[in-house]
Amino acid sequence: MQIPHDTRRALDVVVALVNTAAEPEQPDALSDLGALRAFVEEHAISDVGELGARDLAGVRTVRGKFAQVFAAPNSRAAAALINELVATAGTTPQLTDHDGYDWHVHYFAPGASVGDHLAADGGMALAFIVVSGEQERLRRCEAPDCRRAFVDLSRNRSRRYCDSRTCGNRLHVAAYRARRKEADVRPEGSEQVGGRAGRRAAAGSRPPLGRSSAAAGRARRGTRAPRPRRAGRPRGPERRRPGRWGPRRREPSAHPRMCRACRGDDRAGHPRPAPNTP
Repeated sequence: MQIPHDTRRALDVVVALVNTAAEPEQPDALSDLGALRAFVEEHAISDVGELGARDLAGVRTVRGKFAQVFAAPNSRAAAALINELVATAGTTPQLTDHDGYDWHVHYFAPGASVGDHLAADGGMALAFIVVSGEQERLRRCEAPDCRRAFVDLSRNRSRRYCDSRTCGNRLHVAAYRARRKEADVRPEGSEQVGGRAGRRAAAGSRPPLGRSSAAAGRARRGTRAPRPRRAGRPRGPERRRPGRWGPRRREPSAHPRMCRACRGDDRAGHPRPAPNTP
């Protein structure tokens, strides 16, 4: 999915803002003005003046509306939420190339508060996703103990976790251990507890005690009935054909080799002999 650079940065800020909300095992990351200043500096939000308590309340309100967009059941509901968000922020598109960046669009009005700034730019970035028909890319982590938001930018929309190195890896390891535990359950009467020997015993393929695997295999093969052969099929040396298993014998030719002159070819450079010449 092709996303402009400024839209991608705005989406990153939206996701980071939504993930600052309080969770059962996570406190609110925007608990005071110091946390808000750290958030603004971390994400390089431009044109921000002196922050106050009103700004903190406004950013928290915008955060809640962004979270509602991620929880929207369909694109129509998401569009209604985004329209309300953008209209409240007083969107004023303008081109800018500040801080060494190439030309890009800012949607917030000059001198807007940090809440309106985030609402305008973040709302238009979310609108880009909805207009592209990709509203289902706005997701929440599928880990049971994690509800962090993320934007699935994979090619086939297959991302399931907020971070594959934390939630994804943890769940994959848990699923692997569950499969191993299920496979290592010992049936009644088996002598091994787990591992490869336990799985072989559960499958009924464990060799008898006192025999190696090769000896057990030979014993099993000896009890099988021989495979019937097709009638009329040659066996042994009779099956060999000339030319396949050895050189094909060449019979002596009845016509000895002759030069071109003897064959009557006048291109050899000497006169053609008479027909009755031996």
